[in-house]
Amino acid sequence: MKNIILKVLFILSFIPYLLLVYSIFFGKYIINGVEIQGMELILKNLSHVFSPSSFSIFSPIIVACFTYQMCYIFRKNFKRMFICSFIPCAFILLLALHGALFGARFLGDTLYYGFEGLYIGFLSGIIYYISYLIIPACIIFQIICLVINHKKKKV
Repeated sequence: MKNIILKVLFILSFIPYLLLVYSIFFGKYIINGVEIQGMELILKNLSHVFSPSSFSIFSPIIVACFTYQMCYIFRKNFKRMFICSFIPCAFILLLALHGALFGARFLGDTLYYGFEGLYIGFLSGIIYYISYLIIPACIIFQIICLVINHKKKKV
């Protein structure tokens, strides 16, 4: 029964990817009151997918699903599962890098680049993922893995 529930959750964890693809191909983008079409529409929607402010690749839901999928794939190997629990941290670093290169906003209209953008992107990523309880869940999982591993070494 437990394996069936885990497999169903694994299959359901692909739904956010479908929503992401749907938003790329069927999302509406209007410039000056005119809806753009064709390849320009796909490129504009792709730029929004890589923007941290919209439903994007940096979305906590996508990160949580991807982390679960990797942990499900490596469920027989605790070491690899432990490494997979750091995936949200890697996405936070990518979000910070995105803020440094393409700019990040903090409480206003000013766009910060470089080190300030990196810092704002990093802090907003941490706050973003903590508010969705992804980072706390990963930390709890890592502590459990370390305790189990420590008990195995003692025995």
